[in-house]
Amino acid sequence: MSALRARVVHAVTLGFAGASLLLTSVAQAAPVVVRGFEAETMTNARTVPSASASAGAAVTLRGRGLTQRVTLLASRKVRVTLKRGRSRSARMRLRIDGRRPFIITPRSRSWHTSTIKVSLGAGRHTIRLRSVRLPPGSSARAAPRVDRVAFLPVDPARRVLLGTALRSQNPAANPAFAITRDPRYAATFLKNFDSLTPENELKMEHIEPSPGRFTFAYADSLVAFATAHGKAVRGHALVITSSQLSRWLTKPRVPWTRNSLLAVMRRYITTVMNRYRGTIRAWDVVNEAFWDNGSYRQNIWYDVIGRDWIEQAFRIARAVDPRATLVYNDIASETSGAQQDAIYAMAKDFRNRGVPLDAIGLQNHTGLGGYADQLVLERTLARFASLGLGTEITEMDIVTQSGTGSEARKASDQAIGYRNAATACWDIAGCTSLTTWGVSDAVTWVGGDQAPLLFDADFRPKPAFNAVQAALQRTRP
Repeated sequence: MSALRARVVHAVTLGFAGASLLLTSVAQAAPVVVRGFEAETMTNARTVPSASASAGAAVTLRGRGLTQRVTLLASRKVRVTLKRGRSRSARMRLRIDGRRPFIITPRSRSWHTSTIKVSLGAGRHTIRLRSVRLPPGSSARAAPRVDRVAFLPVDPARRVLLGTALRSQNPAANPAFAITRDPRYAATFLKNFDSLTPENELKMEHIEPSPGRFTFAYADSLVAFATAHGKAVRGHALVITSSQLSRWLTKPRVPWTRNSLLAVMRRYITTVMNRYRGTIRAWDVVNEAFWDNGSYRQNIWYDVIGRDWIEQAFRIARAVDPRATLVYNDIASETSGAQQDAIYAMAKDFRNRGVPLDAIGLQNHTGLGGYADQLVLERTLARFASLGLGTEITEMDIVTQSGTGSEARKASDQAIGYRNAATACWDIAGCTSLTTWGVSDAVTWVGGDQAPLLFDADFRPKPAFNAVQAALQRTRP
């Protein structure tokens, strides 16, 4: 993330007719493995708006029923979110691959989840839902409504990690460093998060302040803290295009040549990755290389090395650590548009030519009224998954200044935005983690008055945290 720039991403509304193709059209390129899906994406779905349902809609379960064909991980449980219609006698029938059906009784007129034990192998499956015991001549309001269907993988490691960015106590790198000495800062991280991303400490201006002189003290402190407590670490970021490059690089005494600047890139990536090899297993190799219109950002790497500078960075990184997950990370690419198309074209080209790219990172810095719809995010994740790439949500926050209404209303709207992202990441199995850009509103790059994170300035969980927990199947939805 560029530390001096924030942008609000405006949501692109995805019509439900188009959404119904989400899990099938992308799969024609390559099987997109899912953990769950929205009922409104099923064949024959009759969509009804519901503000309290995920993705803002549900389906009336009547008529010919609903069908979805999906590619799944091996699963041991199915969770169906539904509610009763006006008829107390109506039930829902769930049939998988033509097997003996399960009959589910809606418990109430409020959304709730029914869990069914199953044994599903990894691969392609057909899911069918239908109403039974619906009185003849009943109206649509009598039928049950279904919101979503989720599958719990057999492998407990197949969960979505919840991560966050942390700061060290480096006053030069972090002006608000004194706050990080609050014991609640570390305690909140340790209790609630699975992985740590150094917010600034691994960026070039802090690691190599002068040519060939590397300073790792603050980065080391964060990595040691995480590993001592069994937390994963994401490396952010090896090659950046923002103002957080060292001045000696951007204002050289002797103009760079392609070969001399490639040597600097190779030295930096090699030194940093070797120091944390085996400890940091995922790296944002390149950060923010494209503008909104899909063109390359003008920066020192592009200007001197040329259009292949991104490819060179990934090839160097793979040579240093063949086992690391190599990620391309960018801002404002969650929704469709020229920037996402440019990243997709680059990724497809890399995959076709064997350039070592493993995953795409979507930063997801947004604001109230501007965050992406859940189904839009799922379409984006599925698009990159169709190339055989993993995906991650890498720097999420939702600023509240753009919101309207009471503080409670803003908190509720924020929770929906976080729920959208967490549910989308859960549904598309290639998405492995959701990382927020900070632990608490007490320590955030956009200012505490923006209240962008899962915990408030007093380190209390906000509705957004509860929404994320539920969406990632950590608590009962």
